Amino acid sequence: SRFCSEVNSLAVVLACQSGVMPISILTAPHSICAIIQYGYPAVQYIRKVKEREEMSTIDYVQFTVYAVICSIWLYLEPAILWVLVEYCPLYLEMKILFFLWLASNEHKGAAWLWYKHIQPAHKSLDDKYYEPLMAMVMKMKLDMPATHTPASEVSDKNEAIQELLEKKEKDT
Repeated sequence: SRFCSEVNSLAVVLACQSGVMPISILTAPHSICAIIQYGYPAVQYIRKVKEREEMSTIDYVQFTVYAVICSIWLYLEPAILWVLVEYCPLYLEMKILFFLWLASNEHKGAAWLWYKHIQPAHKSLDDKYYEPLMAMVMKMKLDMPATHTPASEVSDKNEAIQELLEKKEKDT
């Protein structure tokens, strides 16, 4: 009996360490996460494009910041946050809620993060480093040797078609 309980607890520990057993109340939480994280914003963007809606500055900010956050998350989750997936109860549900909030049209969480928190920090760095960086880039601009390309001959397509038709008539 004691041996069986040790074997069962060892099996649970091995399952948790292999990433097979996240603590979740959802069925297929990883699939739902992927659909919410990547599919939902893609559908929103495709809908805007199909309906030919005018994209506002907030929409551009929303999609850009969302893409950046997804990229950072894509790197951090397997490198650092994997511990949370396996050992933090309801981590995947919290992730789903976070990405729904970021991408939703009602809340526009990604745009809110940009305007409220990221842009003020970015503005101070931009004000400090943009001009020196652009001056350095302009100094690096190399003078390319001038190459002489012969002017291409421009022809009228109607004349070319007429010549081909006349040639064909002569041949027949």
